[in-house]
Amino acid sequence: MLFSLIRGCDAAIDVHTPTRGGRYVPITILPHPSLPAYDRADCPRPGFGSGWIMATDQGMYVRDGILCVEATRAACPAFTFEIGEGGRVEEAATETGTRCVLNAMRHLGMLPP
Repeated sequence: MLFSLIRGCDAAIDVHTPTRGGRYVPITILPHPSLPAYDRADCPRPGFGSGWIMATDQGMYVRDGILCVEATRAACPAFTFEIGEGGRVEEAATETGTRCVLNAMRHLGMLPP
């Protein structure tokens, strides 16, 4: 159901925390660079502001079935944004995440600069 909604989008950001404990620094994970819409998935990166960017063609974050991979494959540029600690709502992570998503929306012309 979620994927059918994403197909109609101009872009998508998959935002979440780790599912099995642990903590992520704010990190942007780009889809596999061989995908057709990869160049558009990479476009918000300069202004996003997560601090860390992972661009790779191997590993669990870019395998088939991952939302950002499948959305980008279906011509909806997408990337994953991991932040915070699993199972918690943290004020600082929420503020950082909000700032990053708003930066992406500005970059994509969804909000004024």
